[in-house]
Amino acid sequence: MFSAVNFFLAGNARINAIITLSADTQNYTLNTSKVSGYVAGITDVTLVVGSAIYVGSASTGSPALRIDTSWAAFDTVKVINNGYIVGCGGGGGIGGEYSATVGAGAGTAVDVQRAIAFINNGTVGGGGGGGGGGGYGYYTYQYVVSYDAKFGATYATATTYYGGGGGGGGQGFGGGAGGRGGVLASGTGGAGSAGTKTTAGGGGGGSGGASVAAGAGGSGGGFGSSGGVGGPGAGGQGGGGSGAACLVGLSFVNAGAGISGTTFGGQS
Repeated sequence: MFSAVNFFLAGNARINAIITLSADTQNYTLNTSKVSGYVAGITDVTLVVGSAIYVGSASTGSPALRIDTSWAAFDTVKVINNGYIVGCGGGGGIGGEYSATVGAGAGTAVDVQRAIAFINNGTVGGGGGGGGGGGYGYYTYQYVVSYDAKFGATYATATTYYGGGGGGGGQGFGGGAGGRGGVLASGTGGAGSAGTKTTAGGGGGGSGGASVAAGAGGSGGGFGSSGGVGGPGAGGQGGGGSGAACLVGLSFVNAGAGISGTTFGGQS
């Protein structure tokens, strides 16, 4: 997954460490335990994310990359990103069963808890939010209950109900799961597709309804973007989940300037 090169510079009596990520990984924490021979206060560490390498997260509750507080005051920490550091995508909402669920929010890309330098030659982005579930549909019709030769037919009214489509999962590494379609007596909505590290998932189709058609699920959001709102159907469609931040810990990165280059999602 990574290689580390440590060497001692006699001239200024500091330890230099270069850690290179050369395979896709998730939930990477850069801390002092990653440096063999670490000495507090005289260590300079550089984390390099290789070209086309993805650093992601297995859950929306944890960032793709965290730089923690284990480093001493006079250590220096630098990140050089030549690949992709992206958060986990949010899951799609469930299709309407009289009401639909909202898409889930996504996960942060980078969480920084001490001063660092960050050079971004690649892409850094929060995960995309999940799409909302589509509203349910229905068909109201009349049918003959009885027939009298003198007075004619007697009618009754009935209604059948159809499930809405599930929302698509947000883009991320890992990608958000697609939401299942709503299940009602006369039809089950289509499931949304999962997001991936290269694309957001699409919403599933509604299952029918001649009076009011069931709504399709909303599409998942791209990196750092909210998911789409589910189609309304007969009402009760779900909203899209929020896209996540590119960076938490802005004041610690590049002396408060944050991450430049290609980024998706806010920095705070």
